[in-house]
Parts: sequence; C-alpha cells; structure tokens
Amino acid sequence: MGGLSIRKLIVVCQCVEVIALAVWVGGLAAIIAAVIPAAFNSPIPIETGGRLLMKTFHGYDRLVLVSAGALMLSMLARGVVAKDLIGRPEWAMAEIMVMVAVGLTFYLNPEVVRLQELAFATTETEAKKAAYDAFFHYHWIARILYLSNLGLGMTLLCMKVRK
Repeated sequence: MGGLSIRKLIVVCQCVEVIALAVWVGGLAAIIAAVIPAAFNSPIPIETGGRLLMKTFHGYDRLVLVSAGALMLSMLARGVVAKDLIGRPEWAMAEIMVMVAVGLTFYLNPEVVRLQELAFATTETEAKKAAYDAFFHYHWIARILYLSNLGLGMTLLCMKVRK
C-alpha cells in the first residue's frame, strides 16, 4: 500500500472507532435521559414499563455488539495493517468494555429478564417479595456495569477525539 492509502486507512479506521463509540455511549445516554423516565413517569402499569425497558435494552445490547465489533476490527486494522500504534490504555479500555457488554448481553440480562418475569408472575406476597429482591439484586449489578461501560466509553471517546 502506498503512503497516501495508508493515511486514508488510518483516517477511516479512526472515524469508524469514533462513530462506534458515539453509538455505544450515545445510545445508553439516550436510554438513561429519555426512555427510562418516559417508561416510569407515564400512566402505563409498572410491569408494562419494565417489559418495555427490557426490550429497549435488548435492542441496545445488539447495537452495542455491532459497535464493539466495528470498534475492535477497526482498531486491529489500524494497528496491524496501517502500523498505527494504539496505546495499551486504549486497548485495555476497549477490551474491558467488550467483555462487560458480552457478559451483560449473554448472561446477566437474560437472568434479569427471567427474574423479572418470575416476579411479575408470582401472586403470593412472600414469594413475590423474594422474587423482586432477587430481580433487584441482579438489576443493580447490571446497572453498575452499564454505567461503568458508559464511563469507560466516554473516556475512550475523549482519548480518540483528542488524538
């Protein structure tokens, strides 16, 4: 590859990385700022709002997996093909974000959905309380992981924009 095409590849990769992170971070920011308040400040029943949010997060998780793939492939192409050095902090943050996203998508969120449906379906008071307690335990873990990824994503996005 000629010098000019290598520079173009680097620029394209950097743009893909920034767009992938903007979708990842912006999607969660939109959910937090608009969707969650709308779901819980509307006259719909709490169970309907909970199911709506679960569907929203399923869609967001799929979007994140696509963004994560684009981010990692672009970073790999930039590092290997274009020989554009990518710092260890960038790689580490991206890898942690991807691992958290995969864990949320394929393990934690399906368990949260299962526990939520169990809590909604249970009618006996003591069993319903136990089901909600289990649901909220996992829900808080998921919430912390989403917010951690949001913070890492904003940091990584700032690092890439500064570059």
